[in-house]
Amino acid sequence: MIDTDYPYSLARKWTEEYSEYLFLTIALRDLVNRKINRGMIRGLVTTRATTLLETTDQLATFGFRPTLGLAGAESDLWSQTVRYASQIPWQQPPAGVPLDELAADLTRMQALWDQFEAFVGRLPGDFCESSLVLSSGPSFRSDGNVQLLGHRICPTAVV
Repeated sequence: MIDTDYPYSLARKWTEEYSEYLFLTIALRDLVNRKINRGMIRGLVTTRATTLLETTDQLATFGFRPTLGLAGAESDLWSQTVRYASQIPWQQPPAGVPLDELAADLTRMQALWDQFEAFVGRLPGDFCESSLVLSSGPSFRSDGNVQLLGHRICPTAVV
């Protein structure tokens, strides 16, 4: 792989991660609406959301912003995902932190999850059909680049 291939392989990774994230989100929506226990899916959704946010940031350094092509409920979901994932302080409790700080973090994380879960529960029933990524799948142009990326925007400075 040459250096210029990296952003495109990263874009393929983003498309796969985002598709998986959408499927998890749709499953969460159905569990919320059926009032079924959602304990196990929380970790999966949270991990995928934070990973997806990291991949999106990496793509931005190359000038690619795949989320600019999202619209409607999908765009709203992305905004909510950024709000949720960017406020998660940790995936595993850090060692040596006082119990009262951990309890405060857990309380805040639960409130964030409750807000996210409530939002997902209100996603439209035809969300799958209206999703740009799920309805078209990861399509690639003749040069092998991911179609979803669109035009390249000036990359952000890497410091």
